[in-house]
Amino acid sequence: MRKSLIYASLAATAFGFLSLAKEAGGTSATIESVKEISYPTEWQSQAIGDLDPDRPPIPSSFQVRKVGTSLTIDAIVSGGGVINVNAPLRYLVLFPNGMKAEFENDRTTVVGKTAYRGVRAEGFGFYIARDPRGKELPLRIISVK
Repeated sequence: MRKSLIYASLAATAFGFLSLAKEAGGTSATIESVKEISYPTEWQSQAIGDLDPDRPPIPSSFQVRKVGTSLTIDAIVSGGGVINVNAPLRYLVLFPNGMKAEFENDRTTVVGKTAYRGVRAEGFGFYIARDPRGKELPLRIISVK
């Protein structure tokens, strides 16, 4: 349930961003669902000479790292008011022979011994990949990361 709420929130934010991009003539935005996690990077001894040599060390320095999902969207309005979105998504797809592979737009993925080029996602749950001869193959999307 929590994942659904996060995706719905990201989708709503992205939709609002796309509406803004159409008005502004193109812009870039980052949508984050993250937590800042603090962790120790240096430790200091608590031992006081020979009195208590077994006392464990304590953290003396910390760093903070963002952990979670981050999506950066670049939107450009082209002729006719069409919004092109450049979102770095990975698509897990299913080939007709049952093999699964992960694709990104404009990246090469080797499946078996064949190199395919990721092209684009299309409506109704399909991802288009191009084989070495240039033929475009519609593949069923299983999930998106």
